Amino acid sequence: MIVPIQRREHTAEENVLPLINIVFLLLIFFMMAGALSVTTPFPVEPPASRAAEATEAPREGVAIGADGRVALDGEEVTLEELGQRLRGRPREERGQRILAVHADREGRSERLLEVIEVVREAGVERIRLLSIGNDADAA
Repeated sequence: MIVPIQRREHTAEENVLPLINIVFLLLIFFMMAGALSVTTPFPVEPPASRAAEATEAPREGVAIGADGRVALDGEEVTLEELGQRLRGRPREERGQRILAVHADREGRSERLLEVIEVVREAGVERIRLLSIGNDADAA
């Protein structure tokens, strides 16, 4: 005995549900991806450099604003707090890890030297001062 299969009509709502699911998944993905980037609590415009090599900047780092404020990994800190937090990190992270320093081009060089001294005293062995390349020389 052959039983006929009853076909039912698809409603517009059934066709939209998978699309809504995908949109929500993409929304969650981009919210998470946006939360992974670290931003500084103040604007930092790095200096230009003629000999700058194109490298990928480390995610962690110290930012120095034009007014002398200092931030570690996106959170504003004093020089004492900076040293304490860097000393508190495990040795294997500090040993060969590169710590990026984002200094504003309008900032004082004395403040940059103070920060580098605190970072060195905390046991960080390698420091990378970030700058932007000068495209005028490339032409």
